[in-house]
Amino acid sequence: MIYAMGRDGLMSDRLNVTHDRFGTPHRAIIATGGVTGLLVLAGLQVAEIVALGAVWYGGYARSRTIEDGLLGEAVRIAFEPGGIAFETIGGLFGRAEPSEATADTQPYRVVVPVANPTTQRRLLRLAAATARAHADEGEPELLAVHVTEARPSPDRNVESDRLDEQRDLLTVARGVAADIGIDLNTRSAIADEPGEVILEVIRETDAEQVVLGWQGVTDGDDDGKVFGSTLDPVIERAPCDVALVEFEQETIGESVALVDAGPHAATVAQRAVDFATVDGETATLLTVQRSTDDADPVKKGRQMIEWVANRANLDPDEYEPEVVVSEDLSSAIIDAVTGYDTVCVGLSEWGDAERLEFGSTARRVSRDAPGNVAVVRGRELLDPDGYDRALADPIAAEDVT
Repeated sequence: MIYAMGRDGLMSDRLNVTHDRFGTPHRAIIATGGVTGLLVLAGLQVAEIVALGAVWYGGYARSRTIEDGLLGEAVRIAFEPGGIAFETIGGLFGRAEPSEATADTQPYRVVVPVANPTTQRRLLRLAAATARAHADEGEPELLAVHVTEARPSPDRNVESDRLDEQRDLLTVARGVAADIGIDLNTRSAIADEPGEVILEVIRETDAEQVVLGWQGVTDGDDDGKVFGSTLDPVIERAPCDVALVEFEQETIGESVALVDAGPHAATVAQRAVDFATVDGETATLLTVQRSTDDADPVKKGRQMIEWVANRANLDPDEYEPEVVVSEDLSSAIIDAVTGYDTVCVGLSEWGDAERLEFGSTARRVSRDAPGNVAVVRGRELLDPDGYDRALADPIAAEDVT
């Protein structure tokens, strides 16, 4: 433990040394034995040891956990309200109970797994924008998560470098959050299955959304995985809205949502509107319709957009509608989104993975659209037949005309 504390900057880095011959953290072992012996000889009880730890933390370590690693994160959490050290000290000295108003306040939390230093700033900006767009539902908060995949390595220096990289990523995330002006917490872990850790964090924190970076579709097959071994379990089982973002340019700029009667259409529209606020733009809700003999395709398209916007709780001044009429829907979609910086498109149903791999709209947009692409999966799904039923109901039809 003391070896890790030296590595994380919470104690002298002189303790972060291994023996040349035995490869053991000999200085940390000696320090641990010495401190433990002194505490035992002094006859201190557990509560008193915790109190001493609180003094040390408040006077020295707290200011250094801004660049913490795994142990530093654990120390910080332990001394936050609800943490084991906080609760123990509170029991010793007493503390005021939180007010009813404070207890009922819940943040609107967006989880952001960070792994790529070249894209994490843009990812955090998107997450901050969507959290702020829901400020009426709770105080906006980001939770940056970095999971180092466990890989056996006999080289201690390799492992230390990987942990340094993890610490650096989370430090940069804090700096970005400070620049943006939004609350940010961090989590870090080492695990065999990073996707499962991300899922656990989402469940434990009751997150409303998760925004993940994505490299885009590939022609290869990752053992039958659609998006990869880390992303697939999150998309499949996360109890919140999910957005996979593939970055192709530096700016978020103008965003467009491809809307239809699909199950994720409302969430797609919401994310496009949220993302547009990053650069102060207004999102476009776009639908492509075929011309028919029995209906005006432009009118039908506008009805579709209004139906989706109503279910996304969007006001008319939050978006611009756009209807494209074409017999070749696939080509028309790519042509229409080419003028936008960021495209939001709904994920195919999970059971339709084969279609997602071969010829779906999401795949085609990711492959051919020149801008950023966000593939969106909603927590609350629309009924695919709801739009047709709404038009068949004269009263409901008045709401979308």
